Amino acid sequence: MTDGLDMTSPVDRLIFNYTHARRSWESWCYMVNYKVKVENHEITNYINNDNLLVHFRYLALKDFHIEITKIIKESNNYCDNIFKLLKELTKDDNPKKDEAFKNLDELNKCEETIKAIIGARDKYFAHLDPDYKEYLKNVPLMDFNHCFVAIENGIMTLTSKEILLSRLDKIPSRDEFQIKM
Repeated sequence: MTDGLDMTSPVDRLIFNYTHARRSWESWCYMVNYKVKVENHEITNYINNDNLLVHFRYLALKDFHIEITKIIKESNNYCDNIFKLLKELTKDDNPKKDEAFKNLDELNKCEETIKAIIGARDKYFAHLDPDYKEYLKNVPLMDFNHCFVAIENGIMTLTSKEILLSRLDKIPSRDEFQIKM
């Protein structure tokens, strides 16, 4: 399901990972009634009482953390992360240099959110550290929208608004999902 993306291109891989992270985030938000336009606690109760749907909800949150970490974790293991790709634009006399610096500054303002996401991924979803229960008690539910905006602005600098929107348009929002009971 690469949707015509060139998976050897770091920017296309970034877009692929980001759209998957957003799809998983929207799915999880729907299943827990988080910031939906019209709350429907009946759906949440239905999901809570179905072992398979509870598992799908967990997988949506897990997938969100795994996919978004590929994008926001500065590491040699992630060649297609947003920081690395934007830093490449800041070299020499690149015409997008100033815009890339602005995007990096915007992403750096999301440092607390980024640390929380990576921490949850590393300590719970990917490795299940021995103290994961203690760790989970201290993780607040954060509003990731400011981080999404910073990432999306960076992606638009790396590609274009049209390319990003064409990919995001394929992701149903939490307000469009429906479970028929």
